[in-house]
Amino acid sequence: MEFCKRCERVVREDDSLTQGELDGQKGCYCRDCRGLAAPVYPVGRPVPQTGDGMARRDIRICACCRTALRWDEPQTAMRLLPEDVRQEVHPPVTGALLSCPACVARWKPIIHARLIAAGILAPGVALTEMTREDLL
Repeated sequence: MEFCKRCERVVREDDSLTQGELDGQKGCYCRDCRGLAAPVYPVGRPVPQTGDGMARRDIRICACCRTALRWDEPQTAMRLLPEDVRQEVHPPVTGALLSCPACVARWKPIIHARLIAAGILAPGVALTEMTREDLL
C-alpha cells in the first residue's frame, strides 16, 4: 500500500502517488492533496482494473458516489430507496449497494429515520446502535 506524505492516508485504488512539491516539501502526494477531484465512474461504463497478469481485477468503487475506495477502506452494504434520495439533485442509484464509509455516514441518518417511521426500528434505537443488517 502507498501512503501520501501529506495526509498520511492510503491512496485510492485508482490513484498513484505523484512526485512533487507541496507546501515547500518534496514527496509523493495523493490526488486529494494535489487538489484534484477523484474520478467518477458512471453506471454502465467499464471500471478500470488494477494489478497485472493473472492478478488483475476491477478496482472497488462505491455504488453511491461512484468513486474508487482507498486500499484500506471497507465496503458496507446498505439499501437506498427512491424516497431516501428524493431531495438529491443528482440522486445515486437505489437498491442494495456496496458503499464507502463516507456514503454510509451520509445516508445512515436518512435510512435510520425511514426505518423508525416504518416501525422497523424502535424509536429509542440510536443511530450508533444500528447494525449492518439494519442498513439492508
